[in-house]
Amino acid sequence: MTHELQVIALAGGKGDLGQYLQEALSQDPRYSLVILTRQINPSTLKSPHTDTNTNTTTIPTDYTLSSLLSILTTTQATTLISLIRCPDADYLPLHTSLLEAARLTQSCTRFIPSEWAGDIASFPDLSRAYARTRAPLRGLLANQPCPKVEYTLFNHGWCMEFSCPRQSRIDDWGTFNQMAETLERFYDQPESLELAIAEAEEWTVSGATACPKEKTLWQRETYFAGMQFTTVKQLLQQAEREERV
Repeated sequence: MTHELQVIALAGGKGDLGQYLQEALSQDPRYSLVILTRQINPSTLKSPHTDTNTNTTTIPTDYTLSSLLSILTTTQATTLISLIRCPDADYLPLHTSLLEAARLTQSCTRFIPSEWAGDIASFPDLSRAYARTRAPLRGLLANQPCPKVEYTLFNHGWCMEFSCPRQSRIDDWGTFNQMAETLERFYDQPESLELAIAEAEEWTVSGATACPKEKTLWQRETYFAGMQFTTVKQLLQQAEREERV
C-alpha cells in the first residue's frame, strides 16, 4: 500500500527537544520535515537548506504571519508542531500567527501548540501563567472560523531529559528559598520572581502538575503498547554509568 508523504513543520525544531523529534521523524520514510528557525546571526543560515539524507529542509523565519504562510505554502506542510518556549508576552501573538498561517493554507490541517506541562484537562487555568497564555490560545483553537485546523494539546515537557554530564552539573547545595534569592539578586527582578515562585507553588500544591494515573496508564497502553519503559532505578543506574550524576 502506498502512503502519501506527510510534510511536518517543526517550529523551534532546532531546540533541545526539537532535535530529538527531528531525529526520530527523519528515520521514518512516511515523513518529510521542515525545520523553522530564527536567523540570529547573519553569517549563519540565510536561505533554505535541504539535507537529502534525512529528507529535512531547514528554513529561517522571523515568525511573522507572512513568513510562516509563505513557508507552509511553499513546502506544502500538512502538520505544524510548535516546540517553542518563549516569554509569556510573546506566546499568544506567536502562536496566533502559527495557527492563522496553517488555517490560510490548503495543505496544513493539523496543529500541535507548545503546552509543555501540567494536567490541563483538570486544571486548565493552572499555572496562572498558562491562564494568561495557553488558555486564550485554546479558546481560539476551539472556536476557529472555517476552514478549521485539527489540533492536539500535548505536554511536550513530559518528554524532556533532565540529566546532564558530571562536568556540567551544578555543585551548589541549598534550600529552594536560597536559590530564589540568588536568582533575584542575579536578575534584579525580585517582584517577578516572587510571583513566578508563588504561582509554581500553587501549581504544585494543587496537584495540577501531576500526571493523572488512570489517564496515564490508558495512554501508555494505547499509544506505547509493547514499549519498555525505564524505571527510576534503571535511569539512575544508567546515569551513574554515563557519569551524569
